[in-house]
Formats: sequence, structure tokens, C-alpha cells
Amino acid sequence: MNSLRFTAARTLCVLAMPLSLSACGGGSDSAPAVNPPVVTVPVITVQPVSVAAPAGSSVTFSVTATGNGLGYQWLHASTAGGAFSAIPQASTRTYTLTVDSTMNGNQFRVWVQNSAGIAVSDPATLNVQ
Repeated sequence: MNSLRFTAARTLCVLAMPLSLSACGGGSDSAPAVNPPVVTVPVITVQPVSVAAPAGSSVTFSVTATGNGLGYQWLHASTAGGAFSAIPQASTRTYTLTVDSTMNGNQFRVWVQNSAGIAVSDPATLNVQ
């Protein structure tokens, strides 16, 4: 029976404690507003440029874009006007490759994306000399 009295008294004590929200940091009406960052749609400001290079050399395509939290995905089409496919692990603002003699006329473009949208570059053509 003593344990029952102790439990009841303890519960009463807990319920009788004053509640102060300000001690938790949430009781003030003057707390500063939290504004989420503004995310803008990517805009490509410098397009990839077509390049001519001999087989065996390295070429780099690049893009410059504005926006927050940008991600990149380079794509490749083996012929002008052909379907573009994603290039695995080509996910930075530049893409470097070694030129092969079979790549003449291949095109490359990049998607620049973030949570607000996507921008697609113009294609750049690789001309093998």
C-alpha cells in the first residue's frame, strides 16, 4: 500500500510542475522567422563548344551555369540528330574523353539540374581530324 501512495504522490508532483515553454526555446512569440533558401532554376551562361581533335588526344567539354545546388549529367549521341544517352559517371561541369577515330560527328550535351528545374545545353560536336 505504501508503494501505491508513493506512486500517486509522485504522479501528482509531476502533474503539478509548472510548464515553461520559454525554457525549451519555443515560448516566445518574437522568435525570428526561418526562411528557406531560394532555389532558382539553372541557367546555362556558357554553352559547350564544338571541337576538332586528332584521334588519341584528349578533349574537354565544359558548361557554365548559374543556380543553387547544381547537378550535372553529360549525354552522348553517336550521330547528329541521334538519340542522346547518359554517360555513366559524367556528372561534373566538365567532361573529358580520349578521342577515337570512330567518334567523328559524335555530339555531347549536358543537363544542369537542381530542385527548381533543369536546363539542357546545346549539343557540341566532336570532329576527328
